[in-house]
Amino acid sequence: MFRETVFAQRADFRGVTFLATALFDHAVFRQLALFRRARFTAEALFSGATFAGEAVFREARFTGPATFRDAAFAIVPAFWEARAAATPGVQRSWPPGWRMVPSPDGLDSAPLVNDVVSIGESPASSEPAPSPKSVEQETKQQ
Repeated sequence: MFRETVFAQRADFRGVTFLATALFDHAVFRQLALFRRARFTAEALFSGATFAGEAVFREARFTGPATFRDAAFAIVPAFWEARAAATPGVQRSWPPGWRMVPSPDGLDSAPLVNDVVSIGESPASSEPAPSPKSVEQETKQQ
């Protein structure tokens, strides 16, 4: 689909549902890569992708396998409130610091959490801090 594609401008996939494999292996995102509320119903493949700007996957949903193996991020990616289906045997590799945790609410999906305090996270609580202004401003302008 988008294998080795170079996105010179902002890549806006907000709310998009990918019904087939979302192939972004070795893609280059030179500016903001926005996948907020995106739904990946099959594979989500971002191996070797380069994110030179912000990578926002906030509230994204992953049903099938997902890999960010060897992906490079200039800024810590935002996966706040993202969830993945809790399906045994499904292979997933998340960006450094991100992992799935069992859902305390008994749902069939598990939230992604960041193990380190980073951009977008308040060290005083487990709740994320507001998104950086640049993302909010660009989102509101749409």
